[in-house]
Amino acid sequence: TGTTLSSGPFEGGRDDDFPTNAPGDAEDLRLGRFLATGRVAHCAKTHFLAGDERTERPHLRLLYAWRDPRDVVLSTCWYALAGPAADAFAGMSQERAFAAVTSMVLPPLAASLRAAVDAPPGTLLVGYAALIDAPIRQVERVAEHLGIDLPRGFAAATAAGLRFQREAGRSPGVEDRSSYHRKGVVGGWSEDLPVDQQEAIAQVLPDLEELLAALRARSG
Repeated sequence: TGTTLSSGPFEGGRDDDFPTNAPGDAEDLRLGRFLATGRVAHCAKTHFLAGDERTERPHLRLLYAWRDPRDVVLSTCWYALAGPAADAFAGMSQERAFAAVTSMVLPPLAASLRAAVDAPPGTLLVGYAALIDAPIRQVERVAEHLGIDLPRGFAAATAAGLRFQREAGRSPGVEDRSSYHRKGVVGGWSEDLPVDQQEAIAQVLPDLEELLAALRARSG
């Protein structure tokens, strides 16, 4: 859930020293705080949009990859309970742990999705489902948005190199809850997301289906 900086033009550098995961660091403020520093970077990556990233930087090109929040909550809950952060939930029942993770993730996630729908034209939206269904086209869209001319065959090679099976060492649908690449499927929430979490999402996003439709329309 951190903010990552790739410093310099294609240098592949990484700098996690500005807003970190420190307690009290509001996730939806991270990108704005970084932009306010005036530091030069090729790419600033954040999990959350605040809605005002381009207020004083109209030239800034943004990329936002979005996913159905129900899948996000499910994936985050299992990763939190079975992955590196598992110790933070030791002693909690699964129900209580899921509720705790949902309460942390859902507010900034909901705000980000709404900000994405209303983002300026210079913001490219990429849907998680599209990355699964049409990865080559999504690589091409990102390159077009950033003004990068790709060598022939680059998009296809990138899509093949980053497919779930290669990254996870498993076929899509084969689950490992402790892995960052947990399952590699779309819509798993409909079978596995507890009702309590579904209801929590519905309370925060009562217009979820309309919101998802608007995000798909903006994602091309």
